[in-house]
Amino acid sequence: MAGPVRLYATRCFKPKPRQKSVLSARAFQLCTQRNIVVRGLKFSMVVGTILVLINQSDIILQGQADALIWTKVLLTYTVPYIVSTLSSVQATLVQEQG
Repeated sequence: MAGPVRLYATRCFKPKPRQKSVLSARAFQLCTQRNIVVRGLKFSMVVGTILVLINQSDIILQGQADALIWTKVLLTYTVPYIVSTLSSVQATLVQEQG
């Protein structure tokens, strides 16, 4: 008896396959959309600046910043941009799928 029930459950609750190429193309299109880019840049400037002040300001103000420190500063601004952009893209895709 477990066999037919399992077969039924597998058929009823099987996730629908996604069209990855369509979603990927749409996601890339959203990543380059002006309002999402601007939002990401704003978040990056605010959050990145706060994090740089917390983590690197003493070294920068002492004039001891080398290439490694400036690489860390660049990454500190890049991460919030990526997080904000991916969040916006995901929210937009979910809203579009209804």
